[in-house]
Amino acid sequence: MQAVKSKIKKIFYRNEIDGLRGIAILSVVLYHIFPSIFPSGFLGVDIFFVISGYLITATIINNNRNNLIEFLFQFYSKRLKRLFPTLFIFFIFTIFGLCLFIPEPKEFIEAGISSLVGLSNIYLWIKETDYFAQTAELNPFTQTWSLGIESQFYFIYPLLYWCTRSENTLKYTNKFFNLILILSSLSFISFISFIKTDEPTAYFLIFSRFWEIGSGCLSCMFFQKYKKLKIYLPTFPIFFIFLSLIFLPESFNIISIFLIILITNIIINFCYKDSLCYNILTFKPLV
Repeated sequence: MQAVKSKIKKIFYRNEIDGLRGIAILSVVLYHIFPSIFPSGFLGVDIFFVISGYLITATIINNNRNNLIEFLFQFYSKRLKRLFPTLFIFFIFTIFGLCLFIPEPKEFIEAGISSLVGLSNIYLWIKETDYFAQTAELNPFTQTWSLGIESQFYFIYPLLYWCTRSENTLKYTNKFFNLILILSSLSFISFISFIKTDEPTAYFLIFSRFWEIGSGCLSCMFFQKYKKLKIYLPTFPIFFIFLSLIFLPESFNIISIFLIILITNIIINFCYKDSLCYNILTFKPLV
């Protein structure tokens, strides 16, 4: 049994994707410390969304459970084990610190409680929080908004898969691919519609962000289906553009977000072993 688990882990683990995660984390941290130098460092969150969509799809389309309860239990329990313990520890220590040093921490505590149930993005949206405002910076739970979006995606995604899967092979079908494509397209239109007129809606709600995670889902399904498709792309120049995007002014956010989503998908699918891009992303300290 242990050998089977190790084999599965080996199939799905790709250290260059962990390298991408490392870059995403660094870009967000640098954005918060040096916003004038890295004005678009917040794109690290968008990188994470693509990675999440890709990896969750790679996992789900290889799940051979033929019972809905077993399928959902396995899926949801893994997500909870991965996300909740760290979040809960963060919540406890942060609330303790807030109660010690903040005279009126009620709003912060409400945001923290909403994060525990995967709804902090909705809470921040209701409060009409501006992600780029100083008040958002002062709230230690503001950054859990992206976890809220991922949690809501994880809740609906397996249900969409189960409803459209093939009864005979238990594999995903064109119907599932097309459904995610349609939902992602509608989400992208929604994002473009709101980004200039209602930023909290564009940034904090799942229907405006679905397309980012959905892009990773679609690219995973496409290249799983066409494994023999041999396409060579010079990934290093693309990777250079990828890194350059975090230096773009915030006013270019529509272009930069679209490009980071596109390029992250390209890197995940075309970063071949022994390429310069692969060697950078698999640099051990970064991984």
